[in-house]
Parts: sequence; structure tokens; C-alpha cells
Amino acid sequence: MTSVSARIDRSRTAIINLLGSVQQNARICSLTDRIHYIAFQLREDDIRASNTVRQIVILIENHAQECTTSGSFLQCLHASGKSPCNVFVCINDQLDRLALIAGKYRCAGN
Repeated sequence: MTSVSARIDRSRTAIINLLGSVQQNARICSLTDRIHYIAFQLREDDIRASNTVRQIVILIENHAQECTTSGSFLQCLHASGKSPCNVFVCINDQLDRLALIAGKYRCAGN
């Protein structure tokens, strides 16, 4: 059986990979759907980790609401005049929180 910390770490890596390929995502809802699924998978392991992943979805969706284009998340950010760096810093804060949650499990031996 895989440890909780390893599952959280794999989820974190999956989110990073999704965000790394953000230009290839045809639609924002595709990106958020995938991240929602990761949150759903984490729900049984740790509700804090699941909620942290949901916060990433909320950050993306909040910025997507102001979008006037139906393109990718990155295209949306550029079209809205927002700095992609600012949004990704907020997302990175949530990813750091996931790493801390996984670290607590590692310290506890899980």
C-alpha cells in the first residue's frame, strides 16, 4: 500500500505537470476538471490536502471568470491583462502547502 505522503507528492507532481502543459490545454474547464479529480482522489487520504487542491481550482476559476477568450488558461491570463506570474505565485503557495502536509505524514511514518 502506498503511503499517504507518497500519494500527496504524486498529486502535487501531477498538478505541476498539468500547469506546465497549460498552453496545450484547449479549455480551462479541462484543466480544472483534471485538478478536481486529483482533489477527489486525495479526499480519503487527507481532507486538508484535498481542500488545498480545491483552492488551486478556485484560483484558476476566479481568474477564468474575467476571461474574454475561450482559449487556454495562459491565453486567458494574457487577455485579461493579469500577470501570469502573480497567479502562479498564488498557486505555488498552495503547492507548497501540499508539500508541508506530505512532510507531516513522512515525519509520522505514513
